[in-house]
Amino acid sequence: MGHVVLAQDEVLERDVAIKVIRPQVRLFEDFQKCFLREARVMASVRHENVVSIYSFGTHDAAPYFVMEYIPGISLERWLKRHAPVETDVALGVLEQICRGVQAIHDAGAVHLDLKSGNVLVGPAFRLAVTDLGLTRRLDGTQGNDSPLLGGTPTHMAPELIVADERVARDWRRADIYSLGVMAFELLTGRLPFKSESATTTLLQQVSVCPPVPSEVRPGLSPSFDAPILAALAKDPKERPASASAFFQSLPSIRATVRAPEGTRILIADDDGTFRASARSMLTGAIPGAQVICVRDGNAAVEEMDRNPVSVLVLDLNMPGRNGVEVLAAIRGSGRIARPRVVVATAVGTVGDWKLLSKLDAEAFLVKPVTPVQLVRTVTRLLGLSESRPSMRPDS
Repeated sequence: MGHVVLAQDEVLERDVAIKVIRPQVRLFEDFQKCFLREARVMASVRHENVVSIYSFGTHDAAPYFVMEYIPGISLERWLKRHAPVETDVALGVLEQICRGVQAIHDAGAVHLDLKSGNVLVGPAFRLAVTDLGLTRRLDGTQGNDSPLLGGTPTHMAPELIVADERVARDWRRADIYSLGVMAFELLTGRLPFKSESATTTLLQQVSVCPPVPSEVRPGLSPSFDAPILAALAKDPKERPASASAFFQSLPSIRATVRAPEGTRILIADDDGTFRASARSMLTGAIPGAQVICVRDGNAAVEEMDRNPVSVLVLDLNMPGRNGVEVLAAIRGSGRIARPRVVVATAVGTVGDWKLLSKLDAEAFLVKPVTPVQLVRTVTRLLGLSESRPSMRPDS
């Protein structure tokens, strides 16, 4: 429905993404309604796992809106290099997507075109849901009388395909079906239904039972079968009631890696996106660990002075004290118990690493840091690596 271009906000000096309605459809009222509805829904959602919108306007009678620019690739392209992904990574991806979808639902809307191509993978492995061109308001306002209804055949819920009136009572269940398709793809490396013919794929969505995930991917725990197949139920009423409920229904194979009581992980970084992403990764991957975040070096030293920290994830360039100064303060203080230290930074040299090693740093990660890298490193320093499932190195 629209072209998306990269541009620069000359006033604020930042990159932005601009979506402009396609010339061939801008004269049709239904498409105009959908375009405006997409912008309004995006404006109503405030969540790190949903792309933000900045403004709406027209240029030469063509409507457009300005969004945040997320440098990176789509989850679809990422999966082409990594699928099937390790279970822990798949759960981390699904957790972020489900949070974004739940935020859209909480704002009173539904997506209706969820797929890996509509999820962006950005810095610090932040995932953000985008492209709400088919969105609907749950309260029936904003032109929901529009006849436009579509989607992607490989991800469409059966009731959307056959125009079942039950969907009008709870559009959210259609999004849950699409989440089930994405979970199936992440954990098995393939889609539950896909044919060279779009018509055949749609017929399969309506009438064919999906494959059992653990039979498609030998070695996958059968405990994933029931929750994924429930999300892929033909009857919307048999699916989980919400995106959060769907994610909570997935088994956590990470429970065997529960951290000892009193385990505290401190993340010291002035990048808010990295802090949020790292906290989400580590909290989900290491049950029982308390994860604390601070944005500058002084706050990091003060936190460690108050309470012992098991592992410190440290940026080099921060306000107050930089990473080297923080490590020097730890080493020179008789009060602060020395934590295991992971340096995660976008800048750094061999000389930095040699100096940091002398100051007791044990790992050096270059941003963007993937979930595999961070979780693997922290669990190793905590002595939990042996009980974790194997994960191949990411790239």
